Amino acid sequence: MKICIAAWPGREHNIKDVTRFIARESRSFVISVSSLMSKNDFPKNTPHLNKILEKVPDILANVGSCIAGPNGEWVVEPVLHKEGLIIQTIDFNRVLEECQNFDLVGDYSRLDVIKLKVNRERQSTVEFDD
Repeated sequence: MKICIAAWPGREHNIKDVTRFIARESRSFVISVSSLMSKNDFPKNTPHLNKILEKVPDILANVGSCIAGPNGEWVVEPVLHKEGLIIQTIDFNRVLEECQNFDLVGDYSRLDVIKLKVNRERQSTVEFDD
């Protein structure tokens, strides 16, 4: 995977850590798209609108659209509190470079926890209990 499109609820706390974590762990670009929503965005004919509006904050979603690179660093930092269009050229070779940094049998190798066991016996899809 070279690119992941993530549609998170538009709150800064959902965007800033999760987007970068997914990018770094998957070694891919993550484009996070979100929205801006305030109390004024509810349609006037929403059932029980007055009850809803008395309990919600003025800003329900503060956007946070952004792009994180395969190393987990920002390519475009989260855009907050405004609508806009993000245009960015990304280099997919960065994905290949970061894949070289993933050490499957080094730091991530936990022989005390993970073990591969190969059963060479002939297997059957049926097992009878007498």
